[in-house]
Amino acid sequence: LLASWMGGIDVAPAQLILRDAGVPNFAFADVGVRAFNYLYRYRRILANLYEVPDAATLGRVTAWRDAKMRARRLVDAARRPDEEAALSELDANRVLDLYRVPVLASRAVSSLDE
Repeated sequence: LLASWMGGIDVAPAQLILRDAGVPNFAFADVGVRAFNYLYRYRRILANLYEVPDAATLGRVTAWRDAKMRARRLVDAARRPDEEAALSELDANRVLDLYRVPVLASRAVSSLDE
């Protein structure tokens, strides 16, 4: 509930009654409309924050978490004690592929003939 009592000193008693009751009141209607607009926008922002993602979005989030866990396992496997992790080119490409970053296809070979 918002109120706009225009009339200056003539409506001051009514404005005091509203203020004491906790009802916002404005001397000019356009200021009240602006306040209402802010409240409306705030409510929409909160609604968007609490919105439950749909199944498609949830699937993407789950896939992203899964990719993160798999990438973490690859990096942890490459880590050596007292050294920084160093991924082979093949493992680095696997990490990029997990996050769907396009890379040139590559594979390990054991001989020149392959």
